[in-house]
This record gives sequence, C-alpha cells and structure tokens, in this order.
Amino acid sequence: MAVTVLVPVASLVVLGPAPGAVVALVATPVARAAVATRVSAAERRRRELAALQLPAALDLLVAVLASGRPVVVALDVVAGAVPTPLQQELQEVVGRLRSGADAGAVWDVLLGHATLGVLARAFRRAEQSGAPVAAVLAATAADVRRDAAARSRERARAVAVRTAAPLGLCFLPAFLLVGIVPSLLGVASGLDLLAG
Repeated sequence: MAVTVLVPVASLVVLGPAPGAVVALVATPVARAAVATRVSAAERRRRELAALQLPAALDLLVAVLASGRPVVVALDVVAGAVPTPLQQELQEVVGRLRSGADAGAVWDVLLGHATLGVLARAFRRAEQSGAPVAAVLAATAADVRRDAAARSRERARAVAVRTAAPLGLCFLPAFLLVGIVPSLLGVASGLDLLAG
C-alpha cells in the first residue's frame, strides 16, 4: 500500500509534474507487482518448516485413519500433535470441515496450497479411485519424503559449488606464501651466488 503512494509522490516531487507523471504511470504498477510477488523471508521459512513437518504428519494421519477414526477427527488429532506452523494450517482445515463445508470443496480450495496441496490431492485421488485414504496417504508420505530428500541433496550440491570459489581464494595466498615464494627466494639466492 505504501509503495503505491510513495512511488508516484516521489516521482512528482523529484522529477517535476510532466516527467514525474510519466514515470509514476510506469513505475507504480511495476513497484506494486514487485511488492506483491515478493515473499517475505519469514513466510518462506514458515513454508519450509511446514513442508518439513508434513511427512510425519501424514504418517500420523495414516495411523489415526487406520484406527477407524473419521477424517475430521483424524485431522484434529494430527493438528493437536504437530507443531506450528503446520498445526495452524490443519486447524483451519478442521474448522472448515466442522463448520459443515463440503469436504470436496475444502480439498478443491487447498489444491494450490503450498503445503496442504499434497494432502488435498491425496484425498481427491482416494475419492476418485475408491482406494482407502490411509493407503493413498501412506504413498503420499513416501513421495513427500523422497522429494524432500532430493531437494536436500540438491541444496547440498549447490552449497558445494558456491563454496568452491571462496575456498579457492582463501587457499591461494597460503599456496603462494608456502609453495611459490620460498622457491622464488631459493632461485633468487642461487642467482646471487652465481653472479658473485
């Protein structure tokens, strides 16, 4: 909100009425789009934490469903057992289901959700195929774990690549001082003996 006000005002004040108006017309939508698409670091960390908690939550959900509990009760039990932020997200789903919302509509809304989209797709897949929900969720938990392990390996590889150049720059001066400089000094002192 502040960006949509500050950009045109700053453009008008700094550039004057005519050029400022042109810059404001172009820069305001660009600034608005940049702010809208920017995900804060805290939100990104919250999503990552919820994604890390998801496989264990799915396993717990499978166990509760296998014990014969209804979906709403199972989700409520899992929401009470997992830590925040996944707990809050699951409690919102339980609240919607308990308020009488159609389960299919709730899953449809969650299909695009960063964390719970996996859960929604699993419930949808079980509903469409007629397979037991617990079996579909168990397979989904395995898939989520496999994807998380692949992402973790990829991040580790990226760290290795990004640290190669800085480490090389750290070792280069030591190599020069320990390996090259003594050799050059030895050659130089040998040349002094030959010249004298």
